[in-house]
Amino acid sequence: MELSRCDLLFVFNCCVSLFTVGKSQQVSVDPEITAYIGGDATLRCQFIQGKNETQLIQGEWTREPLVQLSEKPVVEKIVVFKKGEETNYPESRLKGRVDLINTSVHDASIKIINVNKTDEGRYTCTYSTFPSGSIEGTTTLITEVSNPRLPLVPVVVLAILLVIILIGAAAYFIMRKRRSRPKINAIVHRRNPNQPSRTTEIEGEDVTYADVRHVTPASRGAALPSSNTGSEYAEVRHGSQSGSPLQRTDPVLYSQNVTALREEGGDTTYAQVKRN
Repeated sequence: MELSRCDLLFVFNCCVSLFTVGKSQQVSVDPEITAYIGGDATLRCQFIQGKNETQLIQGEWTREPLVQLSEKPVVEKIVVFKKGEETNYPESRLKGRVDLINTSVHDASIKIINVNKTDEGRYTCTYSTFPSGSIEGTTTLITEVSNPRLPLVPVVVLAILLVIILIGAAAYFIMRKRRSRPKINAIVHRRNPNQPSRTTEIEGEDVTYADVRHVTPASRGAALPSSNTGSEYAEVRHGSQSGSPLQRTDPVLYSQNVTALREEGGDTTYAQVKRN
């Protein structure tokens, strides 16, 4: 009876030791990844050594579909590798499109190229070790039709075009604002025929300017230019004495839609053309 108790205690201690050793090592994988149809998918698998040294005997990748169509689970091997031996790729739907990325036995990550819809499934990376036994990790592969993210180059081009449009719009509104500012009246001061004219700019009412031209009639009785547009003409005479009446003389200044003013007591003539 005592012997049976000892045997049971020994078995229990062995189980605890094996469980502790087994928990000291692990396989690191991604629980789930998404791949785009026509693109590539990388399934990561790394063996993490624990405190107790464990010998790696063999590693493999298997795949099973997300939905089993029969009562018996369908599991297919896609990669088998051993330390110091050539990697084996058994016959499967992925043969020719799957490859072991690294040569280190501690890193069994694989790459699947040209992913299609039928590649979806649960991929299990399994390490056979001594004395811990088998340690595994499973990754679920999900596929999508296309990559929703825009390529980088079109995004940059669109951003540049947007900046150019904003700069152009700002320049347009600045020009419009400048053109809408009040115009300036020009007052011409003429002291005598021997002195040059000078122009003074005055901020004032909205004024439309017209050219003032000199005409020399053939005689004093010559008529002013005629027009069918309802133009108004004014004679401007540069007198030397204050209060001298305006008379028809040569030369005559005329313009369309003109209001001519003469300052009394001097020889300064003011002329401005107002907008109708």
